[in-house]
Amino acid sequence: MAIFASSFIFVLCKTFENKPKKYFINVITSIIIPIILVGSVLGVKSATSQIKMMVARNEMINAGVSEEIINAIEEANRIGRYDEEINQGDKSNNRFAIWDNAVDIYLANPIVGISFRNIMEYARAEMPEGFISTSGFESMHNSFVDVMVSQGTIGLMLLFILVAFSIIAFLKSFNGYLEYKYLIAIIAAIFASMMFYSETFYMNTGSAFLFWIVLGYMINYRNTNTEVKL
Repeated sequence: MAIFASSFIFVLCKTFENKPKKYFINVITSIIIPIILVGSVLGVKSATSQIKMMVARNEMINAGVSEEIINAIEEANRIGRYDEEINQGDKSNNRFAIWDNAVDIYLANPIVGISFRNIMEYARAEMPEGFISTSGFESMHNSFVDVMVSQGTIGLMLLFILVAFSIIAFLKSFNGYLEYKYLIAIIAAIFASMMFYSETFYMNTGSAFLFWIVLGYMINYRNTNTEVKL
């Protein structure tokens, strides 16, 4: 998702820059190229994983390991994203169950939330039968749901203002500089990742650092209206 979002935004900006009047062709190109790119990455990842499994299996066979033990080891090393025993058929890797419980917590504390570092303690004390309490998740695996639970409606309103102001700033400052398109692509990739991981808000991660540095540069560009070469 992050790769697609980043490459889509960058290719779209580049095609509109080079041929601004061919809107339909630009949009189609911006969709096809990211799909090819994502497909290539996933294909290489799958092929690499299969090769590693084959090499490991051959090594275990040569070492005299039985077929049952080999199968058990391979099963234990699987990612488990679609494993029925782990996810009970939830192809979101339990995210739907987490978000559903997060809504219950938000509705119980809709104004100011419960704070980010208090999620597990609150869930165990107030909703012991809920998915978050029974599964041990300490974050919502969605940065925006994290804000909703942690800071409630007030936090969501402030986040909405931040997003709205940033979009307006981007549109007003958009220009032909190639560097600017790189920055938008970076923001797009992190934004897409934020939909499925807890990062950027409340987290001290590389993505959070990069997000705020890039966003700050873009907002500063709008305010100063001067070009800063990267």
